[in-house]
Amino acid sequence: MNQFKEDLNRELQSVSFSKEKKQLIATKAKAKLHSQKKRTNRQYRFVLTTFTIFAIGFGYLLWQQADFLNSPQTEPLDKNIGAIQAVLEHEFNAPNEEVIHIVNGLSSGAESGPLSSEYYSYLEDTYGPYFTDSGYEKFVATGLALMFHLEADQSNYRINVTKIDVEQNKETPTNYHFTVYINHEKIDGAKMKLEIPGIAILREGKIEKITYLIDGELWREMKESE
Repeated sequence: MNQFKEDLNRELQSVSFSKEKKQLIATKAKAKLHSQKKRTNRQYRFVLTTFTIFAIGFGYLLWQQADFLNSPQTEPLDKNIGAIQAVLEHEFNAPNEEVIHIVNGLSSGAESGPLSSEYYSYLEDTYGPYFTDSGYEKFVATGLALMFHLEADQSNYRINVTKIDVEQNKETPTNYHFTVYINHEKIDGAKMKLEIPGIAILREGKIEKITYLIDGELWREMKESE
């Protein structure tokens, strides 16, 4: 800065201005230089502030993404898969004590038999949210509802789900192929692992039809004690 003033004063010496005029020019030049320096500092602070805000925002987004990926997912991303899994979880964790209590409590009387309000209320509450109206009617009418609970209770074994795989058919997107992996245990302690394949047809997030691809051999395996 001092060198600048000295150079400026030497230049002014060669110009025929009064001392006061020369001093005024030097003061204005100094003020202009100071103003330019302040403007440069403001620009630097603006750039630094903008970069800091961007860095903080980007870091927050990364943190949010990592938190989402690391957190347990309580709901499947595909609503259709969620409906299928919910039904299979209920069907293949059997027998359910509440189900057996309701069924065993039914008598042959017209008012308290299979047409009882308790029985159908249970079916509606358990399966209704996951089926279309027509799909629910077919599921109940064909005897698929509670089938594995009743069979497990009558044949003295328990089954529980260990894994469910569901895959959408690429050629027919409304069709989903699934496999239920279950542990099977007889009352005498005999254990085995089974796989139950099937197909579900979906309409707007609800099941229109579900089919279990169980052959006679697989049924015998489930019933046999050895």
